[in-house]
Amino acid sequence: MEKAIEKLSVKEPSPSTDELLNVDQIAAYLLLAKSSIYGLTATSKIPHYKYGKKLYFKKSEIDDWILAKRIKTMDEIEQEAMEYIRNRPRFISSSKHKK
Repeated sequence: MEKAIEKLSVKEPSPSTDELLNVDQIAAYLLLAKSSIYGLTATSKIPHYKYGKKLYFKKSEIDDWILAKRIKTMDEIEQEAMEYIRNRPRFISSSKHKK
């Protein structure tokens, strides 16, 4: 019983940010199927390294890649729209309608 508890309390160390991960590890990290990882690499949609036939992924680059995919909230979009309207140059029409 004590050994079972000891096994449960021992956690796998999380990968450091500069650690290289293989396909199995990155699939587990991203909660994706290996086939999805291969598809992302084939279309160059995910940062990766290839050495021979092996694929490697730098954890820090994957984290940055994920963070770059953030979707803005409606409040953020509305705030940007208001700032754009407030700061856009105003064009004054100099042409007059003649009859």
